[in-house]
Amino acid sequence: MYEEMSNQEFFKLVNIYSAGLENVRACVEQGEYDEAFCRYRDYLKKRFTSFQKAPTHHGTPDADEVKRLADFMLEDKLSLLGYEPVQLPVPIDWLYYPFDDNQWQSHLCYLEWTRNLVNAWQNTGDIRYLNKWCQFVEDFLDHHPWGAKGLEYHTSRPMYLAEYKYKCGGEGQLPGCIVGSWIGLAASIRTSVLLTTLQDIIGEKELSDRLLKKIIVSLATDHVDVMINNARRYTPNQLFDGATALLRFSICFSELRAAPAAYLVGMERMEEAFRRNILPDGTDIEQSFNYNSFMPFWFNEVYCLYGGQTTPRIEKLKERVIRRCEFLTAMMESDNTWPAVAKAYSEDVTGLIADYEALYGVKLLGRFQETMFFPYGGYYVFKNQADKRYLLFKTSRKAIGHAHEDCNAVTLSAFGEKILIDAGNYNYSGDAQSTIINRYHVSTAAHNSLFVDGYSQNRIPFAVNDPQVLEKIGETPMEGCGKNEGVEYAKGEYCDDYGDALLGVLKGMPVEKFEENHIHVRHEREVVHLKELGAFVLVDTVKDGENQPHTYTLSWNLNYTYAPESVSFGENSISVLQEGLPELFLQTFAQQPIEYHMTYGQEEPYSGWMATSYGKLEKCVHIEQSMKGAGEERFYTIVYPYLENKLRAAEQASGGMDILTTDGTRYMLRRTQDGWQVKKETER
Repeated sequence: MYEEMSNQEFFKLVNIYSAGLENVRACVEQGEYDEAFCRYRDYLKKRFTSFQKAPTHHGTPDADEVKRLADFMLEDKLSLLGYEPVQLPVPIDWLYYPFDDNQWQSHLCYLEWTRNLVNAWQNTGDIRYLNKWCQFVEDFLDHHPWGAKGLEYHTSRPMYLAEYKYKCGGEGQLPGCIVGSWIGLAASIRTSVLLTTLQDIIGEKELSDRLLKKIIVSLATDHVDVMINNARRYTPNQLFDGATALLRFSICFSELRAAPAAYLVGMERMEEAFRRNILPDGTDIEQSFNYNSFMPFWFNEVYCLYGGQTTPRIEKLKERVIRRCEFLTAMMESDNTWPAVAKAYSEDVTGLIADYEALYGVKLLGRFQETMFFPYGGYYVFKNQADKRYLLFKTSRKAIGHAHEDCNAVTLSAFGEKILIDAGNYNYSGDAQSTIINRYHVSTAAHNSLFVDGYSQNRIPFAVNDPQVLEKIGETPMEGCGKNEGVEYAKGEYCDDYGDALLGVLKGMPVEKFEENHIHVRHEREVVHLKELGAFVLVDTVKDGENQPHTYTLSWNLNYTYAPESVSFGENSISVLQEGLPELFLQTFAQQPIEYHMTYGQEEPYSGWMATSYGKLEKCVHIEQSMKGAGEERFYTIVYPYLENKLRAAEQASGGMDILTTDGTRYMLRRTQDGWQVKKETER
């Protein structure tokens, strides 16, 4: 049970010599602590109501939907993560999670869902919603403080010894799990929710002095303590989210003794996040187009609190935010979505981009229509507006994150339809079946890349978080990408071996054991865009310095809109023909015979699925092309989406390919010292 702090003890947390607290200090010095708290609350009312409120994503939530959800909460019913509403236990069990999904417990304790009660109260004036918010929050603070029974806590190490460790100490997780109500992420989300709500209700009598004090004490002690001791560096959005929460706390409660430390740590971590994880060109692995797309809003919440009196550090970060908004705009596909890289199927993001424009006063929509390269982040976007052709070539993988095994993967859309897709991300539940499903969706097989001997790319273990290693992420050279007349090209490299490192992580295997599962093969992929023809040539080079024999497998995943009947195989080709959708031709040239294998919604082993939202799956066509080889091997693959077939034939040539079209045009593609070149000849 939470032990309530007296007003006298409370003022030990406050620097009563702060500007504006003169009348509070006078009461404290005279021992009049109850009056001091009343005056302190008056001070907070003026400060919190003076803060400029940051606009929310896509503006005001739908009032009817907010009221519907809030009405459920009045009956202690709650819907999270898309699941049907459940009846909360009475009294509330803050470790409760239904549906065998432990993420439910995390989201329960984030308290984000309580914002519906505040919004419903603002929309209707019905005080029941505000009283219910107070009831939920007080129950959490009373019965689930830091150190709650039922959670496991990592052994705390001194910060000076553990600054860049996977866990620095003090995080409260569910037993045997990586989620819980007192991990750094949970503390930061809850901090932001409570601060936002205090801006809305600080002057309302329904928020008692007693509850207000509990909130402040919990933020200034438990929450700040967890956030400072757990940077969550290994997941980019969580590093940024924690930094944002620390900065918001330090500004909103600048008079608290914890505020200066929160500010300095928060600012340094936000700068670190921009420097090596959440960069303008997207070196944040999986999350660029999902969690981190909300980063401009998180930053703006901090920026608004400055009230125009900003500092050079925060202004420099604002410049970075605008650059990231530009990057996200440049990554849009022709159907106004982002590529669904390792996450749920994308939705129209023009509204989100318009929100960026409004937040920062910049013009974004309609810009960045042509091919763009972001070599620092390892994103290469080939575009042709005439036929809405779009190919994303993703070569990055070293930033810490959920780290799908997708280096050198491509996604393809054309004529307004998605064709080759990233198979998405199923969920974050820890149950046995979800673990099997998630393992497939993380693997290289679920991405359009190459794997070796049936083994996926090695996921970087969480323990690999050395700052000297991570700072080298930005040293990706410009060599290997460029644009010449009629052709655009980019190159990626994967050199972290193949094996089952992810399975080792899941089993708690020591890092040094990963070497036992390594296959030392290097994979280089070049993507060459023949702009006029509308085709792409993929050049895959694999190298084993020990000349060991291997089976190399190219993986292709079609959008779930394509049926298995649409696929046919030639001697070294794949044809996808389905009425009403763009057609696709793939032809691969290799020294050894090619074997084909296709799955569609297979469960044992798991293969041929696409995740379209949290916990939602659709069957999709998954094709594997396997070839034998040893030493160094090179495979050329032509990828040709079309509505009207203009391709007659293709053949491998020295240093490249020759491609012949139906009108007699021959494209001669060659690699030269100056990059890829293409020449055209017309048959007579």
